[in-house]
Amino acid sequence: MLIRDQQLLGFEIHDGIVQEMTAALMFLESTAAEIEPQVGQLPDSLTQAMSLLRHAVGEARKLIAGLQPVSLEPGGLTPALSELVAEFHQRSAMEIRLEIDQLERLPAPIEHALYRIVRECLHNATKHSHATQVVIDLKQSPAEIHLSFRDNGCGFNPAQVKPNHYGLVSIRERAGMLDGKATIDAAPGKGCSVIVVLPRHLPAT
Repeated sequence: MLIRDQQLLGFEIHDGIVQEMTAALMFLESTAAEIEPQVGQLPDSLTQAMSLLRHAVGEARKLIAGLQPVSLEPGGLTPALSELVAEFHQRSAMEIRLEIDQLERLPAPIEHALYRIVRECLHNATKHSHATQVVIDLKQSPAEIHLSFRDNGCGFNPAQVKPNHYGLVSIRERAGMLDGKATIDAAPGKGCSVIVVLPRHLPAT
């Protein structure tokens, strides 16, 4: 998906779905404020409905944020990944080791793809794998960029991943759109390894 298309989709989600859900939540909260003095305690169904709706609004906003292009200026990919790792370490207390060669600036789409892939891998390690240790290794050769991500989480059987698990699909798709390749190796109880190889230059159009 082109960056402009991503932005437009983000605007559509915000101006449509998120605003409608926010309005519905406001009506529910207003109703709750009116009836609580009368009944003393709100029905569990109403409380749960408001909680679910708040969560849905939060998830939609995260989705919008994920659709916006990442600004890696002025320092580029290396400081952006260092900041991302620090954020996830603080959030999850995972031990994350980030090893990066002295990396020259790359075309923006390649930097964005690598950033998004690392973020998706960290998200999976936190939410699904429940990993305690992660190693991220980024190296460059004259022609290619090599990204390696390994965690010590619970692992999974790739053959049993549901088709709608868009995280793994997005990793492969992002690599493929840049004429690269992503290999995902995992097994129950043995963690997960993601290897991504991208060319250092954008594919010819």
